[in-house]
Amino acid sequence: MIFDPDYWKDEARSTLEIQEIFTNDQLINIITKARQALLSSPISGRLFRQNRRLVFLIIENGKPFIHRPKWREMRSVLLRIAKWLKITPNGSILNSKPPRELIDDMLDFADPSLPELFHIAHTPFFAPSGELVSTPGYHEGTQCFYWPDPALESLHLPTIVTKAEIDTAREILLSDLLIDFPFKTEADRAHAIAALLHLFVRRMIIGPTPLHLTEASAPRSGKGLLVNGISQIALGENCTGMTLAEGENQISRQLVSALLTGRSIMFLDNFPQGRVLGSATLASILTSEMFEDRKLLTNQMITVANRALWLCTANTPLISNEMVPRCVRIRLVPGIENPSARTGFKHADLLRWTRENRAELVRALLILVKAWIQAGMPSYHGRTKGAFEDWTQVMGGILEVAGIPGFLENEDELRENADEELEAWREFVTTWHERFDAHPVLPNMLTELCMREDLMLGFLRDGSPRSRQTQMGRLLKGARDRVFGGFRIVLVKNAGHRGQWYRLAPVHPSGQEVPQPRLASIGKRQ
Repeated sequence: MIFDPDYWKDEARSTLEIQEIFTNDQLINIITKARQALLSSPISGRLFRQNRRLVFLIIENGKPFIHRPKWREMRSVLLRIAKWLKITPNGSILNSKPPRELIDDMLDFADPSLPELFHIAHTPFFAPSGELVSTPGYHEGTQCFYWPDPALESLHLPTIVTKAEIDTAREILLSDLLIDFPFKTEADRAHAIAALLHLFVRRMIIGPTPLHLTEASAPRSGKGLLVNGISQIALGENCTGMTLAEGENQISRQLVSALLTGRSIMFLDNFPQGRVLGSATLASILTSEMFEDRKLLTNQMITVANRALWLCTANTPLISNEMVPRCVRIRLVPGIENPSARTGFKHADLLRWTRENRAELVRALLILVKAWIQAGMPSYHGRTKGAFEDWTQVMGGILEVAGIPGFLENEDELRENADEELEAWREFVTTWHERFDAHPVLPNMLTELCMREDLMLGFLRDGSPRSRQTQMGRLLKGARDRVFGGFRIVLVKNAGHRGQWYRLAPVHPSGQEVPQPRLASIGKRQ
């Protein structure tokens, strides 16, 4: 690790003249000298910035990561790059340490001459111009650091891609890698190829990219195997998953922290059945190429780049209305009662076969991209996906040139899932109105109503009554001011009682709220 003292035994440091910095000098002079010392240190090649913040490229277990140093880590680095002294009133020179103000400044205001780094690549990739980047190290035009795998050093791409080479590349992907996955439609298979292509062409896409929702009709249908296969090709290792936190603050902290490290794949693993796939933070990140959020417990804003491949696995998930336009579906349907009992696979150990043939699989994906570039980067002629227009044109264009059909042709089926969510809310709100009219109610009252009438069962997961009450509170908070079945869910202010109270307000078809007489009673009809 970069902060390990052994790292500082570099031969370059032994010949380096250590600068003396006096801490009772003017602060601006201390900052200037400290920056000069840092840029002259053995770690200067590992120094970058993300917007204004200083970041280090660190190596752990042979893998690179983008690291935002903490306060103590920054102090440790400063102690090593210079000799810190102070002059006493009687003229004596004593040892000193870096001032607090200096450390704060070094962390929050990186030297503007440092290159910006947002991502680490583990395979060759294409720059926005269509040029293949295969030289190890930092590439300014893409703000990316390429850390090559020795297994990919001899890919031998053709100068001109022929039709025979396109056919061969397509066949190894469809008839070898993906042959045994029970995709429901050609569209589901095409989206799996799009996920495989993602990290090779991400810098050619302007704007955000959607979440690849890998779902199945039953457990053990191959969702995790597919995700790990994608990761093995892109990163040379199985995918590191995370369970999506609950609560927007926790979700924001979780996702922003992961993106700050330059993670290539953001994988939401095994999304719980019955929990609705929906989050305002996740939805916002997915439609942003750069995401800004407040650092927890501070007023400091953090900006992160969103250039990762987003994956999620789930079994027949419920998807919120706001998430449906942000997803592309990869659905697996085994067609038998016990998917784990399937036999007769072309590759009995697919991940082992993928590892052994990784170079050939990477080469196949690069050939498909190069064929599209060679054809003039034609736009896709099929349907587009709102908010992801450039992703549609790039991915759809590559797949069209490669002769892989089905791209975005299952969008209507995905929207049907959202219609089921809306129908559940309409039924719930209608029953709510029949029971309480427009009177204010607490979440626990509505939870009891749902349990008694078998409503919102897909949203209120098993748990204690208090847990379900908390879930209901979150649902209501997320649905505040939304209209279902002609009624708007309204947060009641100054209800005269403790807790978060809600009521239903009739809404005219024009969208205007229908005036109601003042209701004095709480939680019951008059």
